[in-house]
Amino acid sequence: MTDAQALAPLYRPIARRLGLVEIRSPRDWERLRTAVPELGPCPDLRRGIVIGLVGPTGTILSQSWPFKWIGVRAFDGAGLVEAEFEGGTYLADNATYVELAQVEGVWFVAAVGVDGIGYTGR
Repeated sequence: MTDAQALAPLYRPIARRLGLVEIRSPRDWERLRTAVPELGPCPDLRRGIVIGLVGPTGTILSQSWPFKWIGVRAFDGAGLVEAEFEGGTYLADNATYVELAQVEGVWFVAAVGVDGIGYTGR
């Protein structure tokens, strides 16, 4: 869990309780580390960007994680992200969950599908 306010410069909402971050530069990575201090050094971004699913949901009361990756497809530099959101009961305590993946050959997220509902990027 992390501080959602620290993610504000990077965060793009894609659904009611789910958003996206795209890390393209070491500066972006350092902004992310402000919100998630346990992250290590910046990965080699010459291979592709880091994509992050962000859930400003509050603490989930079940033992599951609030969302999961289904997959990321790369096509001509574009990332097509698929994810599922875990419905349920969440505490209104401002807890925010972050899940990151670096995808080789992806330079921007063109579309995100959450539970079968599509959202366009950029």
